[in-house]
Amino acid sequence: MPKQQSIIKKKTNYLTGLKQLSNWLFSKRDEQNLKELIQKYEFDNTILKRLVSYVYNSPYIVWYINKYLNNKFDFNKFDIVDLLYSFGYILDINQKNHSKKLFYLKSNDLADKNKTKVKDLLFEYFSKIYNKDYNVYELNFFYDLITLGYISVQDVMEIDKHINLDKSSLTFENFVPMNESFAQANNLNQTSLDLLRNQTSEIQAFINEIKTKIMKRPECQKCELFGKPSVILDTNVETFGEVDLIFIGLNPGKDEVELDKPFVGKSGKLLREKMSLLPADIKWLITNVILCHTRNEKDIKNPEAVIANCNGLINEIIEKFPSKCYIPLGAKAASAMGITQSITSVSGKKLTSSTFSIIPMIHPSSAVNYGQMEKFVKDFETIYDLFKSKSPKTQVPDKLEENVSSKFITEITPDLTFFDVKEVGNKIIKIFIDQYGVKKYKIEDYNFKFYLKFGDWKQCNQITDHIDSFIEISGKDKSNITNKVRQKFNQIKNI
Repeated sequence: MPKQQSIIKKKTNYLTGLKQLSNWLFSKRDEQNLKELIQKYEFDNTILKRLVSYVYNSPYIVWYINKYLNNKFDFNKFDIVDLLYSFGYILDINQKNHSKKLFYLKSNDLADKNKTKVKDLLFEYFSKIYNKDYNVYELNFFYDLITLGYISVQDVMEIDKHINLDKSSLTFENFVPMNESFAQANNLNQTSLDLLRNQTSEIQAFINEIKTKIMKRPECQKCELFGKPSVILDTNVETFGEVDLIFIGLNPGKDEVELDKPFVGKSGKLLREKMSLLPADIKWLITNVILCHTRNEKDIKNPEAVIANCNGLINEIIEKFPSKCYIPLGAKAASAMGITQSITSVSGKKLTSSTFSIIPMIHPSSAVNYGQMEKFVKDFETIYDLFKSKSPKTQVPDKLEENVSSKFITEITPDLTFFDVKEVGNKIIKIFIDQYGVKKYKIEDYNFKFYLKFGDWKQCNQITDHIDSFIEISGKDKSNITNKVRQKFNQIKNI
């Protein structure tokens, strides 16, 4: 029987309260007004966690909170008014106050549409083919290996075909493996593609100095992009000085902000792939004519003015890293360097002055998204020609030691790039590639320790660092023993 309308209590709109709280954060922050909002919408201290989730689109703030505040607050100890004022301060010092809003997002917009169906596929595969039933945590681990690129998308598609009689049932939706996996999956040189490589302290200090200036310069404060996260540069040198090449794009996107390096997204991977074929001793730097982030080029309403605002900062970078050759990527970057012809007509052509050369290139995104891959690859040859007298990184020495034993190593040196790992009996073989593309192998024991604690299960003291003994088993036996331990735990729980 339906309830009478008069006794149905309408719940206060929580989202409306969040939006009003958002307005309070970006206004004068009157304390009395805040207290009224807290009372009206019955906010408690957990509201801070909700507000933090609404700045996910500003990853530098999330990074700040994770680094400095994570595990620091027991939220219930603090007054909610003090907490909200503290959150407002965090927004202020990270320039979030200029955007005048928090980012509200439905949870399904963040959902990984591939994870469940890939895990279901892997569960079926291992169950049918190998008679192994992996639990949800183990399947999550396999999926992490896919997102990291250690298991390729092609491997997953082959598994799909294998268990579906050579028919494809799986489609990946908007799936891009993480950047580091790109280098490993494609056997590319680590020095150009190691996107997680840290800059030296000297160069990082310079990067931080530029970011500080962006917050204080009058030119930046009046710019339409002021308050957006900035990305300054990436380079393979360890100190200031002349470099051989400077690649210059337009401005950083979301992938660049996440890694704090220019050209690390889909088009950036293509650029770095081509850079990896340059000779080993070539010094390079990558930057943009605009240092602040937007989602795409269309979000910059007046690019000429923004480029002009950034010009002084770009000159500071060039003063620290002068070059005899500049490669503007795309029409806007080429125009910023005084090139008036269409980018298509001058792409790959060497334009010289009395002091330096410019080789304009179509943007790698044109190759990735608009069918100009062949032209991009061909035009890049002009850059290779600058160093044709040098030996490229991929060239193998004329004389290689044929003795197989020389390919087995006992230590990992900086010139080696990790490529793969294989399980052979009770050993694992780690496979590396040296600077000449030659594979090297390191054999290691493949053993695991199972730690033992004696006592009564009902005493609940099994989680401890005080162990009584341990046994060591081979990697080959790990799966069987893990299953037996899991079965034993299930029996104990039922006692």
